[in-house]
Amino acid sequence: MTCRNRFERGLPDQRVEDLDERLVEKVTDRSQCLDATRVYVAGRLAAEAMTLADYGHAIARRQRNREVNARFTGRYNAAIPLAAPGAAPVGLGSTGNPFFNVPASMLGIPALSLPVLAAGGLPLGRQLMGFVGRDASLFAIASAVRDLFGLMPSPARAA
Repeated sequence: MTCRNRFERGLPDQRVEDLDERLVEKVTDRSQCLDATRVYVAGRLAAEAMTLADYGHAIARRQRNREVNARFTGRYNAAIPLAAPGAAPVGLGSTGNPFFNVPASMLGIPALSLPVLAAGGLPLGRQLMGFVGRDASLFAIASAVRDLFGLMPSPARAA
């Protein structure tokens, strides 16, 4: 069970400001859960404080960002950022910081991660981000990157 799931399990249908501070302290004392808990609480507070006008501005900003991304479609095949700011922590308590997944989710574009790097002896992925409606193209690029790094045999070679 991830840190976020453990945290949410203790919060059935409660508003964040109504939380018992001892519960928050108990969860944040776990070093592997500290960042996930803070991000979750900050997100909940921001969502609960959002007005209809704020929501409208966020949707408009998302649309502008999608339009900017679409302009790169003919110029580039993909973007290749890191998949995370660091390797996932050891153990099953957390999968790591998902922050670098936000742009692809917000843009509504395909994205995937390949474990081509390492940090502290643990895998660290490179994220491949494509463009709207070009999922197959992104998978072809991922296959070429996989072959370039010799990560695993392609299905055609494995057969």
